[in-house]
Amino acid sequence: MRLCLFDIDGTLTDTSDIDTACFVQALIDVFGLQEVNTDWSLYPDVTDSAVTTRLVELQRGQAPTESEMDRIREHFYSLLQTAFVHSPEQCLPIAGGPRFLNSLARDPETAIAFATGGWEQTARLKLKLSGYDHGQYPLASANDAFTRTNICSLAVERAQQQYSVTDFETIIAFGDGIWDARAAAELGYRFVGIAQGEKVEPLQTAGAELILPNFEALTPAELSKRFDL
Repeated sequence: MRLCLFDIDGTLTDTSDIDTACFVQALIDVFGLQEVNTDWSLYPDVTDSAVTTRLVELQRGQAPTESEMDRIREHFYSLLQTAFVHSPEQCLPIAGGPRFLNSLARDPETAIAFATGGWEQTARLKLKLSGYDHGQYPLASANDAFTRTNICSLAVERAQQQYSVTDFETIIAFGDGIWDARAAAELGYRFVGIAQGEKVEPLQTAGAELILPNFEALTPAELSKRFDL
């Protein structure tokens, strides 16, 4: 059995811009930060927990407390929820995503899991509002671990338990960021990039075996063909 492991923002949901805007606002509102560099590729670990901790340490001189992390998670969720109510078009699926996920679910040789650098509550909100049938699949998030590699590893462990397998024959990770590609390479996963324009070359350099603008032309059979499965 193979495992398809999905990032969420920018990979399954077209929410990267609104996610960044609300995340920055939450950092300002909760911690009073003066400046937030949103070039996430410059951060050692690109997860909500890691970025929050690093920025607060740099500007305040000490890490956020557990109660402060609870506050920013709740406030971030509230900001996103409000944004989606007022502008539902800010939470749309990447083209072909729900169809592709549903087609994978019908394949008995394919397992599905989510590994997101975001927090779980906001991740599930975006999946729900963008039309994904997601509740039955294992998910690991920045609630569970600090680094993306640890989040991915935990998602794989949860998938092994849910699908009752000791090991997956192949793990194919899907992501849109250079941090997704790097984590896949470090963990020995095969990698599909969801990107277009200037985002393509960095993913190619990082070792993506396949890069697509969206899921419209992808089927389980085509995925097997591309990866010689």
